[in-house]
Amino acid sequence: MLCATLSRRSSGLIRGITGIIQRQAFTHAMDDNLPKIRVPQQMVKKINKVLKKQAIVAATSSKKCHSDAVVISCKRKEYNHHMGEEYSDFTPQMLASHGWKHKQSPGDHFTINKFASIPAFRNIDEGSFEVLELQPDVLQIIKDMNLKHPTNIQAEAIPKLRSGNNTLLAAETGSGKTLAYLIPVIESILHHHTTYGINEEVRSPQAVILAPSRELALQIADVAEKFAGPLGLNVVSLKGGQRLHGQCKSQLVDILVATPGVLRKAIMAGHYTISRAQHLVIDECDTLMDDSFNGLIKFIMRRMQIQSSIRKSDIGDGAQLIMVGATVPKDLQNILEGLVSVDSLARVTTPYLHRVMPHVVQKFYRLTSEQRPAEMLRLAKSSSRGNIPTMVFCNQTSTSAWLCHFLQESGVESLLMQGSLKEELRRNIFERFRNKEKSILISTDIASRGLDTVHVQRVINYDFPLFMSDYIHRVGRVGRVGSKHVGHVSNFIVHKWDVDLVWKIETAIRKMTDLHNVNANIKKKLLSLSEARELQGEKGPRPISPDEG
Repeated sequence: MLCATLSRRSSGLIRGITGIIQRQAFTHAMDDNLPKIRVPQQMVKKINKVLKKQAIVAATSSKKCHSDAVVISCKRKEYNHHMGEEYSDFTPQMLASHGWKHKQSPGDHFTINKFASIPAFRNIDEGSFEVLELQPDVLQIIKDMNLKHPTNIQAEAIPKLRSGNNTLLAAETGSGKTLAYLIPVIESILHHHTTYGINEEVRSPQAVILAPSRELALQIADVAEKFAGPLGLNVVSLKGGQRLHGQCKSQLVDILVATPGVLRKAIMAGHYTISRAQHLVIDECDTLMDDSFNGLIKFIMRRMQIQSSIRKSDIGDGAQLIMVGATVPKDLQNILEGLVSVDSLARVTTPYLHRVMPHVVQKFYRLTSEQRPAEMLRLAKSSSRGNIPTMVFCNQTSTSAWLCHFLQESGVESLLMQGSLKEELRRNIFERFRNKEKSILISTDIASRGLDTVHVQRVINYDFPLFMSDYIHRVGRVGRVGSKHVGHVSNFIVHKWDVDLVWKIETAIRKMTDLHNVNANIKKKLLSLSEARELQGEKGPRPISPDEG
């Protein structure tokens, strides 16, 4: 039950002022010649505002028993939210974060507690991979990897992708989407080899997988190699920042993994031809379909013959398009116009897509700019002492560099990962973090998507993300399938524009609905956000390059 309460002093003041107003009205009615006591109008307005808020909260809150589990626990306990609590007429005044744009709000906080188990395995029978009728060799590799039960998205996607349909594959972060598309693609290539024979044309892959970052592309290639290698398939990963001539060897290629930029260079230089590819996978499609990458994706898709029909029946029908993501671009009609019909996309989604993860604890701190470094240092020392793998996110490269220097000067060792670093150095930094050489990794959003972070236990948003999609991906670094720990997220809320996003998150939890406005054209919104803040006289975030996150 949400109920606004007043302190004894405030209650006494209101009763006293109300009594004076009533007596004044009575005296005025009895004798106009008696002295009049006047109450300042500003005080009357303030009292009426408090009384109105009290009435709204009391009228709209439900009468649930407080023995139910607390989903949102607040510093001001009257704003706690309990499991099953409902609201007949929800108003923003019921949010714990409602007043966080006020100058006196710093110091407040609330926590979204764990209120359910990991959703990746929910609503699915305790079946094994045998139920999916995989090819025996593929099934044996899965057993060797000690994978026992498919996740929701794997159980749904593998049969769908086998049909050859163009497919949009969307599920919450950390739910096993990579295997969900790799297994049917590998099986399709094996079937093609059996039916049509091995393609003897060198540098002509059967499947092309695109990823937005070099780290994610290498990670996908590593997973693909574990499956494809024992089956006699060749996996090649193109790395940006290195000479293509040394990478593009004259060899048979079954699966080619790359970022869009380096693949375009390889195609233009004649190192690879993708016109005969049977599968095009666009991983992290919300990022790759953003304005920052859209031109590259369209160039690649035009070099391939993407099938236009719902069902692919034969090798000559064109390549199967598979779009994968934890957040889904909503404007697909315009993005894919002239390339493939949106109606040809079969959709495979999970119930917790675009929702706050119910198994990850998330705490929101309302801080001033001056309070933030001290709070960061406190949490960083806790992670360092307890050897807790922690990822810290900043919105800009300059902030991440300053924060790493600040922690080092304060006696806390950390690693810094930036898009401006060379690929080998970035890969080495992430491997050092994954091997627990140091407990803290500071980065921009370049490390927020797709990377295997099952060992991470804590995420700290030193800069609160600008967009809902970024918040989903950052939270998804913890509580992943295979993680031994539930995970904890700490959010620092400093700017007024941060509060707008917090309102949407808190509202979604209280109403148990989808997060609002997950779709984000990052480049376009950053530019419009900067322009709007310049007009308001505020310093807005600068647009960042795709390589920075």
